[in-house]
Amino acid sequence: MKLLDYQAKWQDLEKSTNPFAIMTMAHLTTMMTRNQPQMRQQGKWDLIRKLLEKGYHQEDIRKLFRVVDWMMTLPEELQQSFEEQLNRSDEVILEWKK
Repeated sequence: MKLLDYQAKWQDLEKSTNPFAIMTMAHLTTMMTRNQPQMRQQGKWDLIRKLLEKGYHQEDIRKLFRVVDWMMTLPEELQQSFEEQLNRSDEVILEWKK
C-alpha cells in the first residue's frame, strides 16, 4: 500500500490516535497543495488543531509539529503569517521552536 492510497481513507486517518496518521495527512496535504500555498497554510493549521485534539503529551505535540512544519513548507510571507497566528493562539504549541 502506498501513502497515496490513504487519501481515500482520510476519515480513518482523522479518527486514528496513531501519530503516523497525522504524518500521513501532512504528506497527503503537502502533495494536494503543491501549487496552492494558501490552502497549504490552512491545511497546516488544521493539522495542528488535530494534533492538539488527539490529547498527545505537550512534548510529543511539539516534536510532531516540527516534522509537519518541515514537511509543509510555505513561502516566506505565508510562513511568517502562519507563525504570527500560531503565536497569537493560546495553545500549548506556542513554544514549538524549542
